[in-house]
Amino acid sequence: MSAKTSAAASPLTRLARLAARLPTPANLYAGVTASDLPRPDNIVLFTRTSARQLRDGSHTRRQHHHHRHVLLVNLGASGTACIDQHLLPGRPGQALLIHPHQFHHFRDIAPAPLRWLFITFELPPPGHLEGWRGGWRTLDERALALLGELLAAWERPPTPQAGRHLAATHRLQLQRPYSAA
Repeated sequence: MSAKTSAAASPLTRLARLAARLPTPANLYAGVTASDLPRPDNIVLFTRTSARQLRDGSHTRRQHHHHRHVLLVNLGASGTACIDQHLLPGRPGQALLIHPHQFHHFRDIAPAPLRWLFITFELPPPGHLEGWRGGWRTLDERALALLGELLAAWERPPTPQAGRHLAATHRLQLQRPYSAA
């Protein structure tokens, strides 16, 4: 691929390429710690590229919940997130925050290639993230760039530096209100 073609790639395409290189984590509940940060900890990144992976990634293969936050970034293929019995259709370029203990599963995945990035983490009581309840949010260019930095940092062996990128993304972008889908 030439530099000219690469420069013309959309932010979602660039993120999808970086996300495609993520290995499957050995443990979906134990990630990089960032103990020097008062923000996200025990961070895990992974992608799902098929509806089957979405189903099989769940221990129950149906609606489930856990103690972690899940930031889902849609990099390709529309689909519906079912959160606490609410149907939330999402499309590429949007993000959804699933809070701890919210029942969730996914359905109605478009036939286009699925590219969903999952960033899971633990966080002390998240009062400041309550504005993220209730639906997908459209990400702007700055948020997409910060996610690209996070994926690039994660490509190297996971370190607290990657955690700092997530914290920066969280502080600079995710706290401010985004337009609802």
